[in-house]
Amino acid sequence: MPDPLSVSIDEAVLARAVELVIGPAFLSERQLDDPKREGYHHKKVIPAAGPLLQRDRLAADPVGAVVGAVKASVNLLSSFETMLAVTLLEVPEPADVLARTDNLLYGDGPLAERVDAFVAWGASFPADGERNRSINATVASYLLAVSDPVRYAFCKPTVYAAAAKALTGAAVAASEPGRRVAHCTDLYRALLRDAHGLPVSDLMHVHIACYLVQSGKGVLGWPGGGTSPESAPVTDPSDNILDRHLRAFAAVADEWLTDETAAIAARYRFFQAFFEPERLARAEWPDVQAMGGHLHSMGANALARANAFGRPNHEIERYRRSFEYLARGADPLAVRLGRLNDDPDLKLFGLGPSVLGEIAGQLFADDHSLLNGRSEAAMARLGRWSPDDERKALGARFEAFSVAVAPVAEAYARIVGRRTDLPVRLEVDHFLYWFDETGGNASPSPDGTAVWLIAPGADAALWEASYSEGRITIGWD
Repeated sequence: MPDPLSVSIDEAVLARAVELVIGPAFLSERQLDDPKREGYHHKKVIPAAGPLLQRDRLAADPVGAVVGAVKASVNLLSSFETMLAVTLLEVPEPADVLARTDNLLYGDGPLAERVDAFVAWGASFPADGERNRSINATVASYLLAVSDPVRYAFCKPTVYAAAAKALTGAAVAASEPGRRVAHCTDLYRALLRDAHGLPVSDLMHVHIACYLVQSGKGVLGWPGGGTSPESAPVTDPSDNILDRHLRAFAAVADEWLTDETAAIAARYRFFQAFFEPERLARAEWPDVQAMGGHLHSMGANALARANAFGRPNHEIERYRRSFEYLARGADPLAVRLGRLNDDPDLKLFGLGPSVLGEIAGQLFADDHSLLNGRSEAAMARLGRWSPDDERKALGARFEAFSVAVAPVAEAYARIVGRRTDLPVRLEVDHFLYWFDETGGNASPSPDGTAVWLIAPGADAALWEASYSEGRITIGWD
């Protein structure tokens, strides 16, 4: 194994990351202690998955152990990676699963070779009809990390790529999965050796730290979002579903957006103007009150709008200070948004998560997306958002949702094309609105066949029964 000291770290970038993001999250906010925030890795995932991968448990029930470990990932693995891996593990003989997994976790060979062998094995089983199956390097690194987090890194592609580029200048390409996992492990080991006084004891802690910086997008020199093609995970089956519905929307986009474009533009320009520094510093109650008329989330709830904007709930200086902090505070955006939702000194009465998610989405529309129940529901039905994501604290949820929408926005620009001069994510928000309103049902496939998208129960709970019995049901009254 290469000496971790051979990984040369940009100490200036690392110091900024510790000062601006990692230190506050780990020390003052104590996120590692909270299972609802970043404590779930060590309080839920590793205690559930790690014991299953010990050699005695693995030998007793190889398939059950690996499937159980994969299903315990919470949101470390995507729903598609989990589905594809579990589907694959139904195929080989238990003895084969045991031999391949034991070599990955406990073999004597170099780490890169063991990962490559495991991934190649996972790719050797052809799809069964429409059931895809595979195991990628992210799944392999997850199994390694939860079995021995002190020794192995969890190599989430977007998180690793951003950290490697920021701290070493380059990342190993996704086309070399074994080398990538090995380099990630060496990099995280080097970071663990120089922990800057942080309460970190294993490589999963290092992954969490890098994730917070990458998703927060608040450190100069550290790429945010991680959506470049070379760092993206393997394409998942939802891409075809997404493309199909984007093609359907493209046929009606001009008609759909014609009546909405003026309203979309008015809302966007209102928030851009409202948050201009000089204007915000002089804002009076009528300026704040006007915000209620530009919030889509308030449009159908007159009582909520009256409570929030009917009369002042705070001194005007409180509104100015809270909004200024949201727009230009020193903390990462996720922290700022979370504090406006939770901090008694900053929270504004009547402005809950949906309103704050919409305001932040308008204010930072170039690289963030509006967060509300409607858009989350649409993304979930497209297979790109999960209930686990929805349970995150508001700031983390907002950032995670914006990252999740990034490939949708890229596909939108490619298939639908920009129809306005506004940030493309605002158009994507209305694609999600269209999809939520219409269900995206009976949209054309490439050969003209009508295709219906149906969810087999909450969290796909009825999938196995539906598949084995060759039927699907709809819970209409």
